Amino acid sequence: EEAPIVSTPPISKVRDGSWCRRCCSPGYACGHEPAKSSWDLSPLLEYCEERRFKWPMLMAQLAARTLRTGAKTDDGETLGRMKFLCSVNLKGREARLEEQRRVLLDCFRRPSDDKFLSIDWYVDLYSRIQANAFRLDLVDSPALGGGQLSYQAVLRSMLAQQEGGDGGSAVYTVASLFNHSCVPNVDVSFPMNDHTIVLRTN
Repeated sequence: EEAPIVSTPPISKVRDGSWCRRCCSPGYACGHEPAKSSWDLSPLLEYCEERRFKWPMLMAQLAARTLRTGAKTDDGETLGRMKFLCSVNLKGREARLEEQRRVLLDCFRRPSDDKFLSIDWYVDLYSRIQANAFRLDLVDSPALGGGQLSYQAVLRSMLAQQEGGDGGSAVYTVASLFNHSCVPNVDVSFPMNDHTIVLRTN
């Protein structure tokens, strides 16, 4: 069982505030208070919605941590754990990533942010997210029918998320270090209906 390094609800749920930003729990079943952001993420939300991108929202979470501590290494733990993960080669995609980074910087609107959120910082972390991000297959609260599990409603909710491509995302340490197989001997699930992943041998 593992909590993620970083996670984000689906973009539509970030916009309407119906899922917890701290643990991605649909309908705030977790009991956390709705998060208040000191930054306006609406330009990034619009950018991601138009292009059907979701990983820049994970980058926004990492950027916020970095800026809160005022250092490239942010809290030391988050980026330290990210460095354990494999990355993909993003050579040739720098222009698109620079565009994403600029949109993200516009959300924070502080001139000093550019030195902390450099293009090298963005490409390095994005390359690790691209190789390791998990989709959060969580059930929206209306499908739970007031606490009673309705299998048909759950199935409809899951299919709607799959077809719309509007799933949450998370990056884990241990889960990302597992070898991947087309015939796996481990099942992945989210039994708490939040961003906590459970890996169980089958």
